[in-house]
Amino acid sequence: MKTSLGDIREAVGSGFWFVPGLMMLGAAGAAYLLVWVDETIDPQRVGLFGYLIATDLDGARVLLSSIASSIISVAGVVFSITVVVLSVASGQLGPRLLRSFMRLRTTQYSLGAFTATFLFCLLLLVRLQVAEEGGFTPHASVSFAVLLAIACLCILVFYIHHVALYIQADTVIRSVASELEDTIESIYPDPLDEYPVDLAAAIEPDSPSDSPPSGAATAAHEGYVQCIDTRALVDLATSEDLLISLRVRPGAFVIQDARIATVWPAERATDAVNAKINEAIGLGERATPDEDAEFVIGQLVEVAVRALSPGINDPFTAMACVDRLASALGKLLGRKFPSPNHHDEDQRLRLVTMPASFGDLLDASFDEIRRNARGTVPVVRRMLGSLALLAPLVRRQEDGRALARHVHEIRDSLDGASLKRERDTLDAQCERILAELEDRPPRATRQAVDARSA
Repeated sequence: MKTSLGDIREAVGSGFWFVPGLMMLGAAGAAYLLVWVDETIDPQRVGLFGYLIATDLDGARVLLSSIASSIISVAGVVFSITVVVLSVASGQLGPRLLRSFMRLRTTQYSLGAFTATFLFCLLLLVRLQVAEEGGFTPHASVSFAVLLAIACLCILVFYIHHVALYIQADTVIRSVASELEDTIESIYPDPLDEYPVDLAAAIEPDSPSDSPPSGAATAAHEGYVQCIDTRALVDLATSEDLLISLRVRPGAFVIQDARIATVWPAERATDAVNAKINEAIGLGERATPDEDAEFVIGQLVEVAVRALSPGINDPFTAMACVDRLASALGKLLGRKFPSPNHHDEDQRLRLVTMPASFGDLLDASFDEIRRNARGTVPVVRRMLGSLALLAPLVRRQEDGRALARHVHEIRDSLDGASLKRERDTLDAQCERILAELEDRPPRATRQAVDARSA
C-alpha cells in the first residue's frame, strides 16, 4: 500500500494534468449550477440585478464566444511559454530540474485557470444554443464568465512574472534547496543526542554470517527503487521466521531478475516470499526524493557541473550550489541516521537494510563538483570554506573522517596551472580544517554507550 500511494503521489504532484483536471471539473459544475440559478431565480426579486450584467440570449452568446476564443488563444500562449521554459531549463540547468518546474503549483493553477474558463464558457454556449427566447436570461452565468476572464488576465501577468523569476539560476537553486531541506526533515527527523557518541561504530551490528545457507529474492521487473516498506518486510520476516538482508536502497536502479535481497534460511526463500518482498519494494520509471536525499542533492550537483562546463563557465552558479549543499550537510550532521538493523518485538534481528550514511551524502554532494572544478579557484576555495564551516559541527567520528577525506582529495586536486599561485593559501586552509577535525571529542566507549542506553 505504501509503495502504491508513493507512485500515485508522485504522478499527481509532478504532472500538469491533475490540478487543471480538478479545476475543469469545478468549472463544469459551476456552469450547470449558474444555469440553474438563472432559470429559477429572478435577480430583480432578490435585489442583485444591479450587480449583474444585463443581456439577452444573443448578446450572451456573442460575449461568451468572444471570451472563449480569447481565453483559448491565451492558453495556447501560456502552454508555449511553458514548453520554452522547460526547454531552457533542460538545456542550461539540467533535465532533472524539469520535475521541480512541473511540480510548481503556480504553473499548474495557471494552466488550470485558462482551461477551466474556456470549458465554462463552452458549456454555457452549448446550453444557450438550445435555449428559447424568453425562457431565461443568463445574467449570473455571463457575469461569472466575465469575472473569470478578468481573473485570467491577472493570472497571465502573474504567470509571466513568475516564469521570468523562476528561470533565474538563483531562484531554481533556492527552490531545489528548499525541497532538499524538506526531504531531510522527512527522512532524518530526529536530532542527534548532545553527546558525541558513534552508536553505529560503538556497538557491533548484527551479522548473519553464522546462519544457514542463504537464498535470493529477485526483482520482478526493472526500475528505480522509490521507497521501501520496512514495516512490511519485518512483519514478513517475523511471520515466516526469516532474516532478510536488502541489497538495494531508495534511488538504486535494478534490472529484472537481479538480486534485491538475501534471505536466510535458503529453504524458506519461496516464490511467495519473493513476491511479498517485491511488493514491499516500490519500483518506478524514475527516481523520487521521498526516501532518497541523494536524488535532490543530485539536482544541485547537476546545476553546478553544468555551470562549470566550458560552454557555460559560470563559477558563481556553482558556488551558490556549494553553499546550499553545505547548508543541507550541516543539518545532516545534527541528525540521527537510521540503523540498518530492524528487530521484531522479541528483539530478534529480522531485516538488514542499506541506509545512506553522512559520508555517502557528502560524496554525492562534492565528488562531481570537485572533479569538474579543477583549476577553478573560486569554486575550490568555496568548497574548502564549506568544509571549514562543517568541521565544528561534527559529532560522530565517521562524519569527521568523511570530511577529512574530502579535504585531502581537494588538496590532491590542486595541480591546475591556475592554482599554483594560490596553492600555499589553499594548503594552509586545508591544514586548518584538518586540525579542527582532529580536535573533535573522542568517541565514547562501549561502556559509556551501554550506560547511556540503560
